[in-house]
Amino acid sequence: MRKAIADARSATCRFTEKSLKYLRSTRFKFVQVKALTSDNHYDYVEPNILLLVPIKEIESNPNDAGIYTSLDNEVLEDWAKTDCPGLKIVVSLPKGKTSITF
Repeated sequence: MRKAIADARSATCRFTEKSLKYLRSTRFKFVQVKALTSDNHYDYVEPNILLLVPIKEIESNPNDAGIYTSLDNEVLEDWAKTDCPGLKIVVSLPKGKTSITF
């Protein structure tokens, strides 16, 4: 649970078309999708926040199970274009960054 709370409090920005374009222009190729509830627990059934964690490569470690997708995924493009009421979609900023200038 501590990891979920830390993820919920990490530096983030709203997931928009501009943030997707920024991620594509960097060395990131994938995002890990994490779902958090209002009380900061991981839960994919009734999430309040979808946290997209940019990564460069997917490691083949079986202990790192999760939901990963390419930045070229059509679903991500749809999420970036629409504002889903009741569901906040954010991008976790790389370590050391507190904001991104588009």
